[in-house]
Amino acid sequence: MPQSRESFLYMALFASIYRSACSSAISAEMDLNALVFAWDTFCAFYPSHIQERRPFGRIRPANFDEAWIIAEALRDGLAELPYCTTCHTPYLIIHGCKYQQVCQMCVLNQIPKTRMIT
Repeated sequence: MPQSRESFLYMALFASIYRSACSSAISAEMDLNALVFAWDTFCAFYPSHIQERRPFGRIRPANFDEAWIIAEALRDGLAELPYCTTCHTPYLIIHGCKYQQVCQMCVLNQIPKTRMIT
């Protein structure tokens, strides 16, 4: 699902909201109330991010289906949300993804600012 390093940041934000709202461990069971709360909160942060037509933008999850998939991946152990020991923020690891299992915030901060402007 992630199309860029930047999209990991948004997915980690959604996953963090979901983890905070869960009444039990995110790996134990799907918490539907927490999932809806996390999706509503995420949409409040980015009210115009959902695009009806593909391709979706960089902000992921782009719809409730993608939010559900992230929550399922966290429950099933296909994704993790550890804390970075360098920047002390949660980051998302998706097993089997083409990106390295590193803190994407730290990686993005190491890229020279001139390269980020395209």
